[in-house]
Amino acid sequence: MQKNKKAVELSMNFLVMVILSIVVLSMGIVFVTRLFSEAAKIPDSLNQKTETEIARLLSSGERTAIYPGEITIPRGKADVFGLGILNIASDNAEKCFYVNAQVSSTAVAKDGITPITVTNQIEIIVKQQYAVENKDNIKILILAKVKSDADSGVYVVDVQVFRERITSSQCSTVPNSYTHTYSNPLKVYVKVP
Repeated sequence: MQKNKKAVELSMNFLVMVILSIVVLSMGIVFVTRLFSEAAKIPDSLNQKTETEIARLLSSGERTAIYPGEITIPRGKADVFGLGILNIASDNAEKCFYVNAQVSSTAVAKDGITPITVTNQIEIIVKQQYAVENKDNIKILILAKVKSDADSGVYVVDVQVFRERITSSQCSTVPNSYTHTYSNPLKVYVKVP
């Protein structure tokens, strides 16, 4: 009789472990599915309208162009805007461009008057360095991700483009400081409803 109790107890422990394992596995599958479905919603390239508008602005002689200048992003979501850089340099040494994009300390609440704190409200993701051949251009995707607890309002994203007098092979590292401003600062207004 004692052996029978131990066998039943062992079987029960085994069943509990199997059930717990299935629950943990299911939770892992749900987590991974949600993670990949959210990642699939974030654009990984510029749309045709943005590409066309940036090309139009660059062909009109602008060194840098940004489009759209204003985007609306709900809390917890992300969207992209485009930056175009036209290399108008006359020599081969000016091929390396650096992009610095960050949320300005200036933001206002929905009422358009009340200042709001911008710390960690919006995350800006952009590759920082680009090699662009002389008389050529590049179109860059910049991702703006609004935190789920961000305050409603209008945020300003400042985008600055710098160039360095180095060859494209030296362009793989971001310098500690930028020495040559390539164009006037550009701004994108991010509305959070």
